[in-house]
Amino acid sequence: MLRSLWSGVSGLNIHQTELDVIGNNVANVNTNAYKSSSTTFSDVLYQNMSRATAATPNTAAVNAKQVGLGGRVSAIKANIGKQGNYQTTGEPFDMMINGDSFFVVGDLANTETYYTRDGSFKVDNEGYLVNSKGLYLKPLAGGGIGDRIQVKSEALLKSAGEATASVTLYGNIDARDDSFGAEGKDVVGSMYYNGESGQYTLIFNIKKQDDNHYTLEAKKAIDPKEPGETVDVTGTAELEFSPATGKLTSAATANFTIGTTGLTVNLDKLTTYANGGKSDLSLIKGTSNDDGVFEGTGKPEGILTNIAVSKDGTVSAVYSNGNSNDIAQIATAVFANSSGLISEGDNLYSVSAASGEPTYGTVDAEGGSITTGVLESSNVDLADEFTKMITAQRAFQANSRVITTSDSMLQELKQLKKA
Repeated sequence: MLRSLWSGVSGLNIHQTELDVIGNNVANVNTNAYKSSSTTFSDVLYQNMSRATAATPNTAAVNAKQVGLGGRVSAIKANIGKQGNYQTTGEPFDMMINGDSFFVVGDLANTETYYTRDGSFKVDNEGYLVNSKGLYLKPLAGGGIGDRIQVKSEALLKSAGEATASVTLYGNIDARDDSFGAEGKDVVGSMYYNGESGQYTLIFNIKKQDDNHYTLEAKKAIDPKEPGETVDVTGTAELEFSPATGKLTSAATANFTIGTTGLTVNLDKLTTYANGGKSDLSLIKGTSNDDGVFEGTGKPEGILTNIAVSKDGTVSAVYSNGNSNDIAQIATAVFANSSGLISEGDNLYSVSAASGEPTYGTVDAEGGSITTGVLESSNVDLADEFTKMITAQRAFQANSRVITTSDSMLQELKQLKKA
């Protein structure tokens, strides 16, 4: 009878543990990237009432008589492989991993390194990405992990411009336009960037030699914001057009000098026509064609407009001039047995002998990706947890009944002496 008592006690203990696990799952139903746990049981020692015997010529084999001594918790397994749903936050540094990888966080010296699925990061007062505990998000470095990722600094505020190397002139020189006389006519040519913050408008002069011959001369570059600020431009080009088609027949390009920098001007988009007999329809423009497509090179100095994280975890600075600068590559880790990781609280995991050592790499190396502006939610299924709660409660009640029944039988045995 004592065996049944202890079996009942073991049943109470294991189902109490199961209820503890269920309660923790339910408590974390809204915890970012929380991974639910499940409990599995196994039976324990058996007492042999008699051993098994082999068959003889006259008798059959006899099975052993064994009485079990209850159950025990064989494992509490975290369901790490089950992906949680996503919840939209719109925050630029909230990130969700699609796949089996983990973010890597730790202190500056990498003496304490942890792994997490919680991608809720913020920028600290020095411009580094950290989690809620102040641990740094780790970048890849030399096949391992680096120190930290800085997304705000003086060095990132601006991106150097690119000096213009070539531009294209468009338009028609009306063959009957008398304004291209002995002094020629100044025309707006093209936009020019000096590679810094300067943006200038190139001014050219076109002088008519005869109906099919013109001279193009560079005059100056004007800062449109400060017309008094000019840069010397030197160089000339002889333009010759076909009297039959009006198309350029001379060299398609000409070389000019702005300050000390060379500039190539493309001329093959220029024509000369008598526009319906009118003499005032000459129009020369540069930089873009009739469809508004930019036809030149160079960029102004850029101002930081955004810090973007791509699907493969590349962190980039994006600038107003179209430039981008890759800052870092977010490190992710995978494990041979991620369920063997040790939960440290605060949505952090650490390595154990069961999990194996991490393999560091990019998230897409394992077929995963990173989505920004969203967080992974808990993977707890409340309907499943409530069902388990009911079965655990009923199992607890049944084991309690075993104990009370055994106690009642012991009480009956006690009454025999009194009788």
